[in-house]
Amino acid sequence: MPPRAHNNRMKKIFFAVIAACAALFPSAVPTFGYAAAEDVRIEAVAPQSVGSDNADRAYDEEGGRIPSQSGGRPLPIEEPASSVHKNSVLVSSFSTSFNRGADGRSYNLALAASNFCFLEVDEGEKLSFNGIVGLRTEARGYRRAKVIENGEYVVGVGGGVCQVSTTLYNAWIRAGLSAESVRAHSLPSSYCELSQDATVSDAIDMVLVNDGDGPVYVDAEIDGGTLTFRIYGTKRSDRYEFRTEIEAVIAPTEELIEFVPALDGKDHEVVRAAKNGYRSHLLRLTYRDGVLAEKKILRRDVYRAVPAKILVAENSD
Repeated sequence: MPPRAHNNRMKKIFFAVIAACAALFPSAVPTFGYAAAEDVRIEAVAPQSVGSDNADRAYDEEGGRIPSQSGGRPLPIEEPASSVHKNSVLVSSFSTSFNRGADGRSYNLALAASNFCFLEVDEGEKLSFNGIVGLRTEARGYRRAKVIENGEYVVGVGGGVCQVSTTLYNAWIRAGLSAESVRAHSLPSSYCELSQDATVSDAIDMVLVNDGDGPVYVDAEIDGGTLTFRIYGTKRSDRYEFRTEIEAVIAPTEELIEFVPALDGKDHEVVRAAKNGYRSHLLRLTYRDGVLAEKKILRRDVYRAVPAKILVAENSD
């Protein structure tokens, strides 16, 4: 039996209202809650936790922002909504921030998130993100916004949906549950740490597995410019911490030079700054009775370095 949603129709309407308000009046939208239930040069470095080195990737090309706390913002444990089974408790949560002024992106984000209204996933079942959200097409209401394609930022239909899959992924693994299939973007994401993103497309799915005890319930909420996923289920005795560790920094290749007829009196212009790439992994630390019981690498990823792009006037010396 596939995962089942509760009260999804009303939630879709609610999220659509949020997205429309964000698109029309980004500065006036109040906070809302939903309580209804290529060749590279690699410089090897010792594994390290991501910290201040993230400053060079906090750009806002995707419309997302790195959370103020590493790995997102866990929420306080609270009583589950009435739509959840009475024996369930809030097991985990994860939040990411987005720019409400990026109207197409914020609309897509809200539309995709509206599919998760206390979605029930039974023990042993799999959750296919594409199976739940469906195709991201204009016919289904999705809009054009920036997406990553072949290592470049381009405009495409459905930009912003990967932030939904990423936020869900992080909430899911923090509940001690597994991912059968998850893939990183080709470039670092601005709204999460390395090796904690989850790209999706028509050809790439994210598949999560409920390998815990009993059913779990997945719920999404938008509060102003924050997207939160919560996982409800059976209370866990283990406690989990997650740490991104960089294995290597990948230096950009030589800059890309493009000749143009003129540059308004300038001889050259840098239109894209160089950015480092990374090899990284995600480490899960499991604590049992307050004692570290296990360290496990959940995934390893490679993010491309981005060379600088420079326009040069043809008539310059």
